[in-house]
Amino acid sequence: MLNKRLKVSYSRPPGTDMKDSNLYITNLPKDVTEQDVDNLFKDYGEIVQRTVLKDKITGLPRGVAFVR
Repeated sequence: MLNKRLKVSYSRPPGTDMKDSNLYITNLPKDVTEQDVDNLFKDYGEIVQRTVLKDKITGLPRGVAFVR
Protein backbone atom coordinates (compact mmCIF):
# COMPACT_ATOMS: atom_id res chain seq x y z
CA MET A 1 0.00 0.00 0.00
CA LEU A 2 3.04 2.24 -0.14
CA ASN A 3 2.90 5.12 -2.58
CA LYS A 4 -0.86 4.77 -2.95
CA ARG A 5 -3.28 7.54 -2.06
CA LEU A 6 -6.06 6.52 0.33
CA LYS A 7 -9.39 8.29 0.41
CA VAL A 8 -10.86 8.48 3.89
CA SER A 9 -14.32 9.94 4.50
CA TYR A 10 -16.64 10.14 7.47
CA SER A 11 -19.69 7.94 7.09
CA ARG A 12 -21.82 10.70 8.67
CA PRO A 13 -21.48 14.46 9.25
CA PRO A 14 -19.29 15.64 12.17
CA GLY A 15 -21.07 16.03 15.48
CA THR A 16 -20.96 15.26 19.18
CA ASP A 17 -21.48 11.54 18.58
CA MET A 18 -18.40 11.11 16.35
CA LYS A 19 -16.88 8.61 18.78
CA ASP A 20 -19.35 5.97 17.56
CA SER A 21 -18.88 6.64 13.86
CA ASN A 22 -17.12 4.59 11.19
CA LEU A 23 -14.49 5.78 8.76
CA TYR A 24 -15.23 4.77 5.18
CA ILE A 25 -11.95 3.99 3.40
CA THR A 26 -11.72 3.51 -0.37
CA ASN A 27 -8.96 3.03 -2.92
CA LEU A 28 -7.39 0.19 -0.95
CA PRO A 29 -5.52 -2.54 -2.84
CA LYS A 30 -7.72 -5.40 -4.03
CA ASP A 31 -5.71 -7.82 -1.86
CA VAL A 32 -6.06 -5.82 1.39
CA THR A 33 -6.59 -7.80 4.61
CA GLU A 34 -8.05 -6.81 7.97
CA GLN A 35 -4.50 -6.99 9.36
CA ASP A 36 -3.38 -4.47 6.71
CA VAL A 37 -6.17 -2.11 7.76
CA ASP A 38 -5.20 -2.54 11.43
CA ASN A 39 -1.60 -1.65 10.59
CA LEU A 40 -2.67 1.46 8.68
CA PHE A 41 -4.75 2.90 11.53
CA LYS A 42 -3.18 1.56 14.75
CA ASP A 43 -1.14 4.74 15.25
CA TYR A 44 -4.36 6.80 15.48
CA GLY A 45 -5.90 4.99 18.45
CA GLU A 46 -7.68 1.82 19.42
CA ILE A 47 -9.44 0.03 16.59
CA VAL A 48 -12.77 -1.17 17.95
CA GLN A 49 -13.98 -2.78 14.74
CA ARG A 50 -12.87 -3.07 11.15
CA THR A 51 -14.58 -4.57 8.15
CA VAL A 52 -13.09 -5.19 4.72
CA LEU A 53 -15.88 -5.41 2.14
CA LYS A 54 -15.70 -8.45 -0.11
CA ASP A 55 -17.30 -9.37 -3.41
CA LYS A 56 -20.32 -11.60 -2.81
CA ILE A 57 -19.45 -13.94 -5.67
CA THR A 58 -15.66 -14.22 -5.55
CA GLY A 59 -15.13 -13.48 -1.85
CA LEU A 60 -12.19 -11.23 -2.78
CA PRO A 61 -11.71 -7.79 -1.18
CA ARG A 62 -13.32 -4.88 -3.05
CA GLY A 63 -10.77 -2.27 -1.95
CA VAL A 64 -13.16 -0.73 0.58
CA ALA A 65 -13.20 -0.91 4.38
CA PHE A 66 -14.89 0.56 7.45
CA VAL A 67 -12.92 1.30 10.63
CA ARG A 68 -14.25 2.25 14.07
